[in-house]
Amino acid sequence: MSSLNVKLKEVKGRRLHRYLRKKFKRRDFEFDWTDFSTAYFDGKTIFVKYDVHKPNKLFSEAEIHILHLGFAYHEMGHKLYDIVSDFKDWILSNSSEDKVEWEKNTKWPKNIVQTWGNLALDGRLERFLRIDYPFTIDEIDYLNYEWAYPPSPEERRGESKVKDFLEMYGRRCLEMEDLEGWHSDVVSLMDQYQPLLDESFTQASTINCLNKSKEHLTAVWPTFYQWIQEEEQEPASISSNTSKEADLENSEWATSDEVKNNVQQIMDKLKDMFNSAESPHNESIDNDDNNIEDGKEDALEDDLKPNENTIQIIFPENIQPRTKPDFKRLIANSEKEVENTHQQAHEELKEDEILESTIAVMINDISINDTVKECSYDHKNEAVFDEMVISNRRQIFALEKALQIILAPIPEIRTKNQKRGRLRPQFVWRAIYCEDDNIRTKINRGSPKEDASISLMVDISYSTTSMCGGQKQVITEMKEALSVVLSAAHNIKLPSKAFAFTSDFTTNDTFIYHLKPHDHLLKPQHKGAIGGLRPEMGNRDVIALQYLLNQVKDRKESIRLAFMISDGAPNFYENESEETIKEMVKSANENGIDVFCIFVGNDDWGYQCAKRMYGNRVIRSKSGLASDLKRHLIKVLSLRRGL
Repeated sequence: MSSLNVKLKEVKGRRLHRYLRKKFKRRDFEFDWTDFSTAYFDGKTIFVKYDVHKPNKLFSEAEIHILHLGFAYHEMGHKLYDIVSDFKDWILSNSSEDKVEWEKNTKWPKNIVQTWGNLALDGRLERFLRIDYPFTIDEIDYLNYEWAYPPSPEERRGESKVKDFLEMYGRRCLEMEDLEGWHSDVVSLMDQYQPLLDESFTQASTINCLNKSKEHLTAVWPTFYQWIQEEEQEPASISSNTSKEADLENSEWATSDEVKNNVQQIMDKLKDMFNSAESPHNESIDNDDNNIEDGKEDALEDDLKPNENTIQIIFPENIQPRTKPDFKRLIANSEKEVENTHQQAHEELKEDEILESTIAVMINDISINDTVKECSYDHKNEAVFDEMVISNRRQIFALEKALQIILAPIPEIRTKNQKRGRLRPQFVWRAIYCEDDNIRTKINRGSPKEDASISLMVDISYSTTSMCGGQKQVITEMKEALSVVLSAAHNIKLPSKAFAFTSDFTTNDTFIYHLKPHDHLLKPQHKGAIGGLRPEMGNRDVIALQYLLNQVKDRKESIRLAFMISDGAPNFYENESEETIKEMVKSANENGIDVFCIFVGNDDWGYQCAKRMYGNRVIRSKSGLASDLKRHLIKVLSLRRGL
């Protein structure tokens, strides 16, 4: 796979994960690609099949994007509405290899049982998604029509009642358009028991849906089994010819409580729909009462008992069958997403290039020169960044408000009737005749809105593995400080850049990672890089600080802020010391660059070390990042404005 294709796959995954979390308003799942035959959810991560091409059909990039969304929506439905353990147990309890049981219509071949249950559950969850999340409709339809259940060849329909029935069953479960050419006996049998099948789609539990599909299987099996025998087919090898069969081996869907809450919302919506229509078909039936006759439980042999209180709502008979949608607009919209994905991938590839630059430090006639390797950061985790923003939203809000107030323009204030200030000649008569010498105007000059920029450098050396307060690693606190400052800057459109540094002692190479190398808004790839930061190797603080100052010195803003996020454990090479950094900070301040250190850690030694290097411009990350920074910036602006 070429570097561009690798990057595209990475970007697609991140964009899709972010989109799902936004649309479903949930953050309790991860996302990844899989090479398996279909998608699945393992209880933690939604896995979507990446390569969706088929031997007889190749899809465009826009179509592939639609299919990826359809897979993801479908697996989210399993996560929300189904309990996989109930499905697995139900298959085992109703399957048999004994032909006698097949003939008695008490148990059936495992493949038949799994097909009946799987398609019924799919039909149920997709109907629920249509109600709860209507935005999923088009992509799921496209997945069903173009990938999961494409139509059989027209000339082959009617040749096999078995194949026709399985195709018709699948398409009816998924609310797809009926096909011309099916055998009339198949259509007649399906229509006869369609109301029974429809009931399975409105059950409030996985097991009740499965048991309803079992009732349907029981009703059609005698005729269906007769067709199997007439066509001399092997029941155990019969397939529904769908590419959407559930991957039960790797799947782990939802918990019982979660499903119960999610489905209850659907049931409430359905009841409201039917109550408002005053349909005579509406019924609200308590399942426990429904299964009791003459005070005794109705014994359904080999059935699993429902593990939830369920509500059954019966839909009125279908009035108008669905027809295949027109997907032109869907594909056109998808093409725009493909274009955006390619643009982001190309941008990130450009950032991924490793560049070498020379860094020169001149302090007290001592010259320090070295090269650094600049590149993007490979380990990305946007979800971690989002979680940090959520947990620190109060600090972010406080910091952005502080920055807005500090950088706001100061209006000119004119105070009249003063003893000192500019004389107002028209009021001299008051001094002569009224002995009132308050005839002057005092003017307090204002200042325009300050243009400012923020640049940050974070140390990700191995020392950041130490614990901060016994609960979090130092690297975690550093990432949180970085996310707070950048998010606040982003929210008020303040230009910002961010970098990370580490050094390889074995090769003496210093790496500068471009976390956010441009002033534009905080993008997903920037969030992913910050969220993915982890302890690396060593640290070369002098070179890293000089690189940061080089990024800032040519900026045109009147307020240029440079932050070093550090644990106060610098590492020095020959001719380098704390005094070197102290002089660098002093020189930068004299040249209009205000350098701060955001200290992360609990040890007093590290804090004192930071103070020796950065003076009084050391801010503790947790004790008061917003308030301390506000206090320091007020001093900076007073100095820069000459107040």
